[in-house]
Amino acid sequence: MITGDPREDLIEFFTLVWGKDTNGLVYLPVIMEDGNVRKTWYKWPVHQDFVVKHVLANAENSDVYFSPVLWKEPRIAKDAVLHTNVVWVDVDGKVPDTWDPVPPNIIVQSSRSNKIHTYWSLSSPITDPSVAESINRSLAYKHDADPSGWDIEQLLRPPYTINHGRNLPTVLRKIEHVYSTLEEFGELPKVKAAVYEAIDDSDLPDMVGILGKYSWDEDTLELLQKDMQGRDRSDALMRIGFRCAELGLTDTESFAVLLHMDDRIGKFKGRSDRKKRLTAIIVRAKTKYPKPLPVAEELTVSSTEEEVKYSYKFKEFVTEDIKVEWAIDNLMEKGGCGLIVADPGVGKSQLLMQLGLRHVLGKSILGFDFPGPATGVLFSLEMSITGTHRLLSTMARDFTEEELDALERGFTVVPRGESMILGRKGSGATFFESILKETTPDFILIDSLQMVLDGGPQDDIAVKELFAYLGLVKKYFGCYIWIVHHQRKQSQDSSSKAIKTISDVFGSVYITANTDTIIALSKNDLNNPKAGLTLRQVKNRYAEEGTCFSIWRTDNLSFTREDLSGGTELGSSAPAERPANRTANNGLNY
Repeated sequence: MITGDPREDLIEFFTLVWGKDTNGLVYLPVIMEDGNVRKTWYKWPVHQDFVVKHVLANAENSDVYFSPVLWKEPRIAKDAVLHTNVVWVDVDGKVPDTWDPVPPNIIVQSSRSNKIHTYWSLSSPITDPSVAESINRSLAYKHDADPSGWDIEQLLRPPYTINHGRNLPTVLRKIEHVYSTLEEFGELPKVKAAVYEAIDDSDLPDMVGILGKYSWDEDTLELLQKDMQGRDRSDALMRIGFRCAELGLTDTESFAVLLHMDDRIGKFKGRSDRKKRLTAIIVRAKTKYPKPLPVAEELTVSSTEEEVKYSYKFKEFVTEDIKVEWAIDNLMEKGGCGLIVADPGVGKSQLLMQLGLRHVLGKSILGFDFPGPATGVLFSLEMSITGTHRLLSTMARDFTEEELDALERGFTVVPRGESMILGRKGSGATFFESILKETTPDFILIDSLQMVLDGGPQDDIAVKELFAYLGLVKKYFGCYIWIVHHQRKQSQDSSSKAIKTISDVFGSVYITANTDTIIALSKNDLNNPKAGLTLRQVKNRYAEEGTCFSIWRTDNLSFTREDLSGGTELGSSAPAERPANRTANNGLNY
């Protein structure tokens, strides 16, 4: 029963969605006025009051979302699902006159009257995400609802919030204590059959119109015009199907594109099951990409000019409570960008990996402390898969079984081993964003700068374009980024060439201008591997810079440190020998 009291109605709503006799984690992210995403988790039902306060406190100025699923741990992935007590449909158009097999017991109007979220509370929870997704998809196709709103990672708007994009409230329209059984959904048509029936191949949209409507990359356009034979034809059709799903084409538009291509290459042309075969491609692609991936031009989380405060009076501004939010205490702010720079073969990649591994575990390294555990993704672009595996498998020896399990859940490795050009028109942007969509990381590790630049590090235009793009990525995904950067090879006089200021960093001035933190590594003696390395912070935008200390690699490719005393900089005097319990480099110089 709808009471009109926000607190009471929200408690009833969430209780019907999440249940009351279970313990799990619930996810309620908020897109704030500045476009940044704040990820918030609570225990349910223990933190029931905090959940309600969170929704009501953020509703006025931010877009509040929630996941209808309960989670075992604070990350969005299928293997982290505890269970769901509901199935749902996101209607974005005509609201059905009747619901099959049974009416939903909860309806929330998310903005206009034709935009609603409907829920069916279940008599017993679903623990298998694929079962819930199958029912959601069948419901969506049966009722001509949003075909991308069925996945287990779906985020929806709770009632008593505001859709700030349309400046309309989210309203609770129906709530009843009625529960459906899984058997009641057993008669719904399977998704493949539903898609097949929904496509009217006698009235397909014009191919020219479809090409003009979406942002097609050059590789896809070239593939659409390419002649091929044999097995290449199946692979090409599947690639086109995936690209259609990534771009968010409707099923009918996807079918038109695939039909156009098949008319030319003749894989299924003339066969009686042609429509069935092309439909199967669409279903498989939509299963992998239930939502359109964000493309570079769309990586600007919307904030209208009226919603953002751009100007302040002086006293108002200086008394505003604005504080740095640290991802790594006094080293990297949330949403920041950092550079690890050194000559080739010094150990940049190893330090990059260790910073990521330790953040996932919430364990300090070299005196750098992490506020808590996180999730991250490593793009290893320079090393071969063998080299990446050798480093990480060696580092893994330092961790317990429990820690390795945590890294399994929270650290994604992409051993691409080749360039991945990023930017608004970068050929690698689609691949990059697809990985980020799947992992929703708190941080991104890129090895290295040269492998994502559409030009050299001295190319001002290429550098500015890359960092403008990465700025949008950070804002969209709410993460920070570390990037490895190479210096040019130096002379044997290591002391005179150590990187001590940002002006010593090789490349365009826009590299250092667009980074918040820069860590420089240098060998203490090029001819003495026992002398260790010097780590120097040459830039820290929001904390003290100039921190400098000596580090050594351990046998398992971690690092230990030794502070420099009395302000002496290694390299200006005879370097110290490494302590006996530390290794020189273990033969791995990355």
